[in-house]
Amino acid sequence: GKDATLGTNTALSIDENLLVTVSDNVFVTGRATGTQTADNDGNFDLTVSNYWTFTPDGNDTITLTNPAIGQSGVIFLDNSGGHTLSAHASLAINADVLSALTTAGKYMISYYCTAESGNDTILVSATGALT
Repeated sequence: GKDATLGTNTALSIDENLLVTVSDNVFVTGRATGTQTADNDGNFDLTVSNYWTFTPDGNDTITLTNPAIGQSGVIFLDNSGGHTLSAHASLAINADVLSALTTAGKYMISYYCTAESGNDTILVSATGALT
């Protein structure tokens, strides 16, 4: 193959899905960022983002739609209102952890998708209250 070198401040746009296969170690300098998306109803479309902020405006069911196998991400939960949260059947979350999320506070929730659909196919964990 050929090596490609991009100049400083060169933008690369991809219009379709891109699969990159790396046969050796890759060293990256700088930082990687993603799109942070706000949500207030507990329904997260995983084709939109992997990084969410969630401020419930009432009692909600946490639902992650359109998962891809191997997809993971993070949800920042600001439940300062102490709203009751439940989990969609596709989420595998410890009942005590889910119950703790109803206590007023801020939390980091992480998820990992093991399948595109089915009960208990999205593994979920959460921190204790951060504030």
